[in-house]
Amino acid sequence: MKESQKGPRAKRLSTEWTQHLKTKEEKEGFEAYVRNSIGLLEILEKIVDKKLKKLETAKDEDYDKASWAHYQADRLGQIRAYNHIKETIQL
Repeated sequence: MKESQKGPRAKRLSTEWTQHLKTKEEKEGFEAYVRNSIGLLEILEKIVDKKLKKLETAKDEDYDKASWAHYQADRLGQIRAYNHIKETIQL
């Protein structure tokens, strides 16, 4: 368990996790479910970190492509998406 998970002041769960739920009880139950899945989320974070590292390492041959600007835009979009996932799973 990460240091930030210990004690009563754990980080507040993003509303993206619970916006599909209607009642306070459903939200609290789902929040407990997510927090109890911390092991799974840590593995997902490692997978995302590997993907990000690969995407953030540009190769010289990437710029030799005629469509390098499109490739770069796609790569930056993927990086943004992976960073959003990382932000969302930080509990």
